[in-house]
Amino acid sequence: MAKPFRLQSLLEHKQALEEECMRVLAEHELARRRAVDTLEILHEAQETQLRHLEDLARAVRFDAEISRDATAYLGRIEHSITVQREALVEAEARVAESREALVEVLKEKRALERLREQHIETTAREEGRREARAVDDITTARYTRSLQERE
Repeated sequence: MAKPFRLQSLLEHKQALEEECMRVLAEHELARRRAVDTLEILHEAQETQLRHLEDLARAVRFDAEISRDATAYLGRIEHSITVQREALVEAEARVAESREALVEVLKEKRALERLREQHIETTAREEGRREARAVDDITTARYTRSLQERE
């Protein structure tokens, strides 16, 4: 009978950690993607507002109040872009940390899997030797019996 792999529970724990790390990485990737999308939307709004300001500057009738409001709105967009860039940097840092954690767990899991494979191979060799010894013992016993019967 084969000996059980003593580190099987640790291997199962690493597999569960791997799944958790993959889930966390996916969440962080999603947050990063949303931050990128939001930043793109803000850049589009900024471009639209800049075009609007250019149109106002070329207008025959210049309205200072509309121009001031448009400039203030552009300032708020630029502030939002700055805040969103910071959020994106944080999101990318979380993705990198999650990826590193996943890689570390995968390395540990792979090491345990190699140990399990070695255990299986060793157990199979030991089992093969036991079977060979049993066959040798049976063969020797039969040979000894046949010699005794001849005498």
